[in-house]
Amino acid sequence: MIEGYHKAQKTGWAIEQLPSTSARALQPMIGPLSAAGVTLLTLPAAGRDTRAATRPAAAYVDRGYVAVLSAWRPGTARPDWTVRESYWALGRLGGHQNRKSDRPPGWIVLWRGRMAPQHMLDGAEAVGVQVRGQT
Repeated sequence: MIEGYHKAQKTGWAIEQLPSTSARALQPMIGPLSAAGVTLLTLPAAGRDTRAATRPAAAYVDRGYVAVLSAWRPGTARPDWTVRESYWALGRLGGHQNRKSDRPPGWIVLWRGRMAPQHMLDGAEAVGVQVRGQT
């Protein structure tokens, strides 16, 4: 898990290529990137857990992401989406084909799909749809 975490920081978030090199300048960036890295590393296990079929996704990921992912995949926003449903949707956005012979999406595939919900949120709000801050 620790090896995967460091790989997520180096490969996924390109932490070694950040423009600043001083510890003071990097500190505010490393915190949020670390939290996002931990979420990406733990999401595959959470998505495959037997309880994931009933656990609400909003307890694990941002409610705005749940809203746009559920609207993207089945076509209707569903705030009751489960962790498993959001895991597989994010995997599809990252390039997972979801064929019977495919292994479940890992953190790298999820990392590839991670920006799509953010762009969906930004696009929805650009046209006047309020998504963030939903309860």
